[in-house]
Amino acid sequence: MSYRLILFTILTLFKILSAQEGEFRLVFISDDTSGTVLLEGSSTLIIAPNGVTILVDCGEKGNTGGNIVLGWLKKLGIDHLNYVVITHNHSDHYGGVLNLIDEIAIDTIITHNYILKTLQGNFARRQIEPGDTIYLSRCSYLFCVASAGKTLLGRPSGRLNENARSIAFVVNYDFFQAFVGGDITGYTPNIESLVAPFVGDIELLSANHHGSSTSSNPFFIRTLSPQVTFISRSFRVKVSETNIKRFLEFGPVYYPGGFEGIEIPEELSIRAKERCGTIIASVPYEGALFFTIETSKGQKAYYVMDEAPTRFVIP
Repeated sequence: MSYRLILFTILTLFKILSAQEGEFRLVFISDDTSGTVLLEGSSTLIIAPNGVTILVDCGEKGNTGGNIVLGWLKKLGIDHLNYVVITHNHSDHYGGVLNLIDEIAIDTIITHNYILKTLQGNFARRQIEPGDTIYLSRCSYLFCVASAGKTLLGRPSGRLNENARSIAFVVNYDFFQAFVGGDITGYTPNIESLVAPFVGDIELLSANHHGSSTSSNPFFIRTLSPQVTFISRSFRVKVSETNIKRFLEFGPVYYPGGFEGIEIPEELSIRAKERCGTIIASVPYEGALFFTIETSKGQKAYYVMDEAPTRFVIP
């Protein structure tokens, strides 16, 4: 090998490595930073390697929502949000945003038009459709698969309820994929089965509708085959025992509440992580083939990603 070829190879490798993106994080906010007050509802903070941030939902209004989220933003050194997504018009998802608007700078709020009309503040307003993409960095983006009851395969039969109108995304960072879908339904109406082929195999699932019996149908879970599942807490919604067992067949389940009254098979009990608090999923760098889960209660685990992601799985 000539000197020039060796030098070219070294310079090319240096350029590739120096351009490599760094840590990508998803923070599933479930309690306050002291670990004493549980969040009511759902809130997911996404932090791209370049510092771009997107908050999906914000829990209930007041101490159980906006204030808890603000506490985590402060702890993480975030004083500005690039995007806020309100998945649908239920208070355990959008209520905390009403606190947030007055306390932190927000560039853009993305939600349905009937919610946007009710919000007051100095921020851009945007609606989103299935097939739209929100680019965060070179290797990270969100791909919308459902919004206002619409999917890339059309609308489900039957009358839509507010949960079925939830905005749902595939979150992508190189080889890592996660699914965040608010409260989309999997039975009547069946949004899940329409979006599942466009999601495919993923590493991390935020369970739809707090793991309730209205969601997580067998086809949806089998198609996504999540390595890890997180269930957000809601005192209004009971976690389905059937769904817990369904998630556990594929991998660990993290839940900030408790599994009282749920009969978990002994051989799967080691995968059930209850009272976990807030969890932070982290992909350390572009090209990484593993991710970590760290909880605010001090637990940490490493997970090797499945093979390259698959898409467009036919039912």
